Amino acid sequence: MTKPLIILSAVLLLLAKNIFCQEANMRFMNYGAKDGLADKFIYSIAQDKNGYMWFGTGSGLFRYDGHSFKIFRSNMDKPGRTISNVLQSVYCDKNNTLWLGAFNTLQWYNPEKNIFWQPDFSKEENRKLADAYISNIASD
Repeated sequence: MTKPLIILSAVLLLLAKNIFCQEANMRFMNYGAKDGLADKFIYSIAQDKNGYMWFGTGSGLFRYDGHSFKIFRSNMDKPGRTISNVLQSVYCDKNNTLWLGAFNTLQWYNPEKNIFWQPDFSKEENRKLADAYISNIASD
């Protein structure tokens, strides 16, 4: 190898270090029951247009405002059915409505009005949703 080629290789290696070895400035936090997140199994996370983080867990819907957690539990549970507070999927649409998918139902939650809603399962076209296992929700 010639001397100019060795010098060029060394310079390129030094430049590559500066390009690819950027210093990561990340910080990770663990939250638990003492912080207000009572469930350690988080199935889904979404962020709304106000910046709140929403967590679908095995015991309900949790909202994180950057300082503390608040739990929201649906009152839509029906006798004889598995509770629909086991939230496998949380999706925030463009209207800031949260779509909540569970083991056995689909629900909506309006954070501004603090209202849960679900389809009328007595209607034929909605019955399949009552037995669905909703693991993901996406916009089309």
